[in-house]
Amino acid sequence: MSSSSSVPTEFRAGQIVSGFEVVKKLGSGGFGAVYHVKKNGMEMALKTEFIDEEEDETLKNEVHMLRLMQWSPAFCRLYTAKRLTWNSQPVNIMVMTLCNRPLSRLRRMMPDRHFTKSTAARLSVQLLEALRDLHISGIIHRDVKGSNCAENM
Repeated sequence: MSSSSSVPTEFRAGQIVSGFEVVKKLGSGGFGAVYHVKKNGMEMALKTEFIDEEEDETLKNEVHMLRLMQWSPAFCRLYTAKRLTWNSQPVNIMVMTLCNRPLSRLRRMMPDRHFTKSTAARLSVQLLEALRDLHISGIIHRDVKGSNCAENM
């Protein structure tokens, strides 16, 4: 469900969801869940949103924004997005690039829990380029932080 913390249906390792084999669950929250999946030797992330007729469909908006950003090298590739029925329940899914750890976690793993000045400078330039690309496309990101930025694998 998009704004509830309970996820009514779970995908399990080995299950095939719309042609993608579930490897493992990466996390869950109010939106639904994110899974590591694979297909034809490629590893990707499958994001789910279980639909409740009374709630907004936030994944649909995320898919729209990601489709607009496919021209930019700073953003994940979107492989597919669709609605399907799973165990008699409608679910929105999107399959996208499987990203590495968020920058906030990478920073905490560093000695003294911070990046070197040169790493911080390079990351800052990359983040500013990504924000520039968003703004060129007419999108304003309202939640820029290290835990929302990750390196594409």
